[in-house]
Amino acid sequence: GVIILGSGASVHDGLPWQAELRSWLAPRMAGGLPTMGLCYGHQELAHILLGEVGFVFEDHHKLRGLRTVTLRPDRLWTDGAAGPLLVSHREAVTRLPPECVCLGRTEHVHVEAFAHVSLPIWGIQAHPEATTAFVNNNDVPFEADAAALDHGHTLVDAFLHWVAEHS
Repeated sequence: GVIILGSGASVHDGLPWQAELRSWLAPRMAGGLPTMGLCYGHQELAHILLGEVGFVFEDHHKLRGLRTVTLRPDRLWTDGAAGPLLVSHREAVTRLPPECVCLGRTEHVHVEAFAHVSLPIWGIQAHPEATTAFVNNNDVPFEADAAALDHGHTLVDAFLHWVAEHS
């Protein structure tokens, strides 16, 4: 499996590395490679799958901090999942790709997470992989105990376990 992490780039930047990533990743996703996108990776997967990505707010300010996200049941987390996730982004998926289902939404982000209906592809807008080092390196407001990040780690672990069981 592969996990596409966050980036300071936008899927609309047209950078050479983005074209290389897309040309490498798209046929592998279509071939069934288990893929998870986190933040920028979530947006990139939606872009590859013909969804749309845009700014969350007209003034382009960044959503940052800890936010509670509820995810509906899915093959990764069969009972659903709700808990705090770290966020740091200006853009989000604004239109779900075809053949995908929305797994969660919040007030400002209408596609917090999605899954492809038949391929092993998942995207999560937040940073479930975040650690306290990530918080400090990205200057994200965070006043909770470090254990608040554990919920996000369970989501990434669910993907890794799924990959291990289905390989």
